Amino acid sequence: IVTDWLKQAKAATNREYAAGGDERVARVMELVEASRTIPGMNPITGVMRYLTKRGIDATRLPDCVRCVPRAHGNKGGLIGVVTDAAGKITGLLETILTPEGNKAEPEEPFVPPNSKRAIGHIKGNAVKLPGTAPVIACEGLEEALTVWQATGRETWACGGVGIMGDVKLRHAAPITLVRDSKDAQDSEAAHKFKMAVKSLCRHGHQVSIITSTPGKDLNDVLLAEGAEAVRGLVDAAEPVAGEIGEPEAEAKRELLLLADFVEKDLPKREWLLADKLEAGKLSIMAGHGGTLKSTLAEYMAL
Repeated sequence: IVTDWLKQAKAATNREYAAGGDERVARVMELVEASRTIPGMNPITGVMRYLTKRGIDATRLPDCVRCVPRAHGNKGGLIGVVTDAAGKITGLLETILTPEGNKAEPEEPFVPPNSKRAIGHIKGNAVKLPGTAPVIACEGLEEALTVWQATGRETWACGGVGIMGDVKLRHAAPITLVRDSKDAQDSEAAHKFKMAVKSLCRHGHQVSIITSTPGKDLNDVLLAEGAEAVRGLVDAAEPVAGEIGEPEAEAKRELLLLADFVEKDLPKREWLLADKLEAGKLSIMAGHGGTLKSTLAEYMAL
């Protein structure tokens, strides 16, 4: 089924590819050509069963969310078509599924460990589900579909927390990010999320943050409490305070005076080499080649 949206996206992509694209885009286009829209598919596929299990209405999906039947042997693929700011297709986000509607078991080289893969150019782009502004950005496709169907807001699946801060928006456009409540506060994923928030703030965007119920993502909330609970969490999104990278309720600012430091007794420094090399600190020895840096370092070590 070829829709107007897909015709326009393919036309833009083909023009770019003809002008010097790469093989990854060509592979993406092969999968898009083989894909089908999900609503109205007959017979019912594993993709439809999977979406139903996740509480997502498989009969009401945008054209950029598609199915590739039997893309991996007897397994199908739920795909989100990734586009750039100009509407050009740049990649795919895919979840590989069994005919029963479950995530496929890992099987190299066809099924990666988490049953998901990204193909093409994802960074800076997204699967863009159309709706009302401002944009809500999620990591994965399933959570994006959860938000989109519950709220009608324009929702983007970015493909990972590490690249959420790279999405391209019009100048100063507001954006709302979904924080994964399953990530521990000191985890690498939580750190990447903070970096994404700071990056968007520094590029002039007003950022708000949706925080789900502790230990659950928004799809878990949908299954346990329904769409109204998801809408409530979206409505409760907290705006970020400046470039702090934290919601306003968490932002803490303290006025520090120079006099406070002058009056304090600073800890005594420990030197390995008096006034030159401090114990437990990073020091750099720099100079042109052949100026005996290595010889001096060996001498100091002795």
